[in-house]
Amino acid sequence: MLEKQIPRQRGSADGSGASPRGDAKRGAVRRRRPTPPPEPLGSIATFGFPDAETPQTCPDCGGGDLTRVEMVLTDSTPVVFISCHDCERRAWFAGIEELSIENVLERSAKR
Repeated sequence: MLEKQIPRQRGSADGSGASPRGDAKRGAVRRRRPTPPPEPLGSIATFGFPDAETPQTCPDCGGGDLTRVEMVLTDSTPVVFISCHDCERRAWFAGIEELSIENVLERSAKR
């Protein structure tokens, strides 16, 4: 006849089958570290232009649905590119001064 083998249980020396480490794992509640809030889009290239220094509405149609991209040109001029979703006007601003595309290209040229 074949003898049945009884599986060996790991555990404490008293034969209870429980280990202090195993109890701690089973009874412990895993706590996740709080995740930091996500950074807003564009935060990497945000230079902190005061809103009053750049247009908040389209200079042509007055629409408020604008795409705004802040950047620094090659000559270290901070500018804001604005594109209107309503009339599709595009413009570059250094503060409240509107720059021509020729001026932006000249300031962006490698020297």
